[in-house]
Amino acid sequence: MLEVMVAVFIFSLIMIAASYIFVKAFQGYRNARAIQKDLENAQYTMNLMAKTIRTSSIISSGTDYVRIFDYSQTAGNGCIEYRFNNSENKIKAGSTHTTDKASCTGSTSITLSDLSNVYVDKAVFSVVKSESGKVGKVTISMKVCPPSGCSGSEKI
Repeated sequence: MLEVMVAVFIFSLIMIAASYIFVKAFQGYRNARAIQKDLENAQYTMNLMAKTIRTSSIISSGTDYVRIFDYSQTAGNGCIEYRFNNSENKIKAGSTHTTDKASCTGSTSITLSDLSNVYVDKAVFSVVKSESGKVGKVTISMKVCPPSGCSGSEKI
């Protein structure tokens, strides 16, 4: 009887350890999938912004926004603004149809809405405007985090 109890005790310890390892592995898999989803959303958003900015002229910019006049055929001629709302940790975008680049000024009102469900932290635009003979450059930098916040290794 004593041998059976010892065997059951050892078997129980092994099963508890195996269950713990399985639960931790499954949690790691779920976290990796969530991070991958956030990264894919961020890449899509960055590619969308980059494509639009590449076919546009920069009207005005700051560290948290860039306003452009889009010449591309897909979006139609218009004034587009991308904004990092760091208080809500969201990327916002909006556009208004205009055929005149001069009317796409800072005084033009553009209604912004969430561009994607990407949760960003400390996102900035760094813009070098075009000069005669030189091409301008826009650098977009953002830290992508899960909606629970940026802690530990979950940031991208």
